[in-house]
Amino acid sequence: MDFYPISALGSKRIEKYKNRMVIKQALNFQHWRYQSLSLIDFVDCSFTFCGVKWCVEGGLLVGEADAASQASSILKDLINEQVNEETFHMESQPSDDVSEESLETIAIRRICIALESALSAHGETPNQHALSVISLLYLKLGKTSYIYMRSILLNLVHLMTSAERGPSITGHLQRCIGSAVIAMGPEKMLSVVPISLHPDNFSSGNVWLVPILRDYVVGSSLEYYMDYIVPLAKSFKRASSGVKKSVLGKELLGHAHDLWKLLPAFCRSSSDTDKQFRRLAVLLTDFLKKYSFMHESVALALKILVNQNTSVLISRVVKDLDTCNVQASGLELQTVPIYLKKTASRNIKALSSCSTELLQLLLDLFVNSISATRSYLKVLPQSLKSFLALY
Repeated sequence: MDFYPISALGSKRIEKYKNRMVIKQALNFQHWRYQSLSLIDFVDCSFTFCGVKWCVEGGLLVGEADAASQASSILKDLINEQVNEETFHMESQPSDDVSEESLETIAIRRICIALESALSAHGETPNQHALSVISLLYLKLGKTSYIYMRSILLNLVHLMTSAERGPSITGHLQRCIGSAVIAMGPEKMLSVVPISLHPDNFSSGNVWLVPILRDYVVGSSLEYYMDYIVPLAKSFKRASSGVKKSVLGKELLGHAHDLWKLLPAFCRSSSDTDKQFRRLAVLLTDFLKKYSFMHESVALALKILVNQNTSVLISRVVKDLDTCNVQASGLELQTVPIYLKKTASRNIKALSSCSTELLQLLLDLFVNSISATRSYLKVLPQSLKSFLALY
């Protein structure tokens, strides 16, 4: 039987790979032979998962640009078709006894091992095509990616902090790690890759992650922001006043401000607005009264909280700052999950119960801030409009 490279298929777009013939042809690209696939492997896990596994191990994904691009397209089609979080949700913890695991779970574990090898075996930074496949797998596995893809995350972190990393790939790495943030959530992410401050020499760790969290956190909790992010920011602020070198002090204070300014990100489709907003309102009041650098973040956070809930109740999708449009490499735009109307009603009730003082503070800021150079003026009128909609 003859086998042909993918390029021989012409311009026709291949959308599904449900038959073995197409998989054989895909795996034969650049002299990769179907004979290397054993029948046992097809039996142990579906041929679709095997196709992913062997495309990765065969070097197609990390090879020349044209080969990698086509291999990436194939793998993403396969993952989109066959992988979803629900499939693996029942097995929340991989069992030590392999015989108790489903074939799908075994397959995913093998694929993740293959992808991890692709990240480290070639002695160079992976290309954007490999990273786009990893991004998609994170999003398809969702929260279960914390179980199956932690080692891959550590590899990505190593690449992100490596001095040998090429500048052209940095954005693709950030988007890939951002997909991991969306999938597993910031709580799990920061348990694997913690942002830290060392009290002995005031050195910090993983602060490069803050901009990624700012852009990709969605569906997290206000409680986590208040109980973890705020205390972490305070520790950086305390350290900034305790160092002798002014340059280091400014750097640490900048990290503190950046952490506090993650507030709007944690308001995007927050999972506990109805339970935690009263407590958050106390913190926001403190921000508005004492910290001018937080005015814009508070105004934006309130706008997000109000608009994303009122938009559900009036059945419209708001396409402004209350949505988080995230475009990982090679992926479709991912939007913030929409609340159920019942949840949105509870959230609006919580927001209304604590809005009087916050509204007055916002009005005072708007009236007293006459300088057009103050950036939060761009957000304040929108926030006021959103808050007035509660009355």
